[in-house]
Amino acid sequence: MPHTIIERPPTKEELAIVEFENRPDLASNIFLLIFAVAGFLVAGGVAGWLAELLRLPHPERLRYLAWAVVVILYVISGIGFNLADKPRRRRAKMDAHQGMVQQIEIRNPKAVLLGYETTADPLLVLDIGDGKLLYLHGQWMYDNRVFGAPEFDPEVLDEIVNQDRVNGMPDPYGFPSTEFTMVRMRHLGRILSVRVSGEYLPPEERTGPLLAPHYNLNQSELLDGAIDDAPSILHSENERRKENAT
Repeated sequence: MPHTIIERPPTKEELAIVEFENRPDLASNIFLLIFAVAGFLVAGGVAGWLAELLRLPHPERLRYLAWAVVVILYVISGIGFNLADKPRRRRAKMDAHQGMVQQIEIRNPKAVLLGYETTADPLLVLDIGDGKLLYLHGQWMYDNRVFGAPEFDPEVLDEIVNQDRVNGMPDPYGFPSTEFTMVRMRHLGRILSVRVSGEYLPPEERTGPLLAPHYNLNQSELLDGAIDDAPSILHSENERRKENAT
C-alpha cells in the first residue's frame, strides 16, 4: 500500500480556492444580521401587542426591553460564531502564507466506511501504508468538480447510488479507488481535487458506538495508526483538537 507525498505550488485554480478560504465568512455574518433585523421587528411588534393587552402604563419600556434582548442575542451569536470559526481561519491563513499544496499519490489502500453523519456526509478512513491513515469526510465526495467529472444525468446517479458507491459516481470517477491522486490544503485539510486512476474500491463497512458522532476534524486528515484502531484514533484526535481550541 505505497503512497507518496509531495508539496508543490498551487495551480491557478487551486490558488483561487486557497484565497477564497482566507476570506471572511460574510455570508454567515449577513445571515445573522438579517435574522437580527427580523427579530428586532417581530420582538417590537409582539411587545407592543402584549403591552396593549396588559394595558401597561409605559408600553414603550416593554418594547425597549424586547429590542435590547434581540441586540444582546445578536452580539452573543456573532461573537460565538467568529470564535468557533477562528481555528479554521487560522489554518487557512497558514496554508496561504506557506504558498504550497499537498499532493498525495495512493495505490492499493484499504478502505473502511465508518458510516454517515446526519447530513449524509460519508466518514471514510483509508490505510495508505507506512502506518498512515487518511481520514476523509464531507459532502465534497458528491461534487463532480472535485473529481474532474462531468455533470451526470440524475437517473444515472440514482442507479449508481443503489450500487452503494460512496461518492455516487460511475467509472472512471468512482471513489474510493485502488489508485488515485489527491490534492489538499495541508493545514486546513480542504480537498482541492481527486483524480481517480484505478478501479472502484468497495470499502468495508463498520458500525459501532464511536463511529457516529461528528468529529471536529478537517475534511481530510493524515493520522498515524492502524485502521482497526480508527474509531479510537479519531476520537482521541477530536478530543485533542477540542482542548487546543479552548
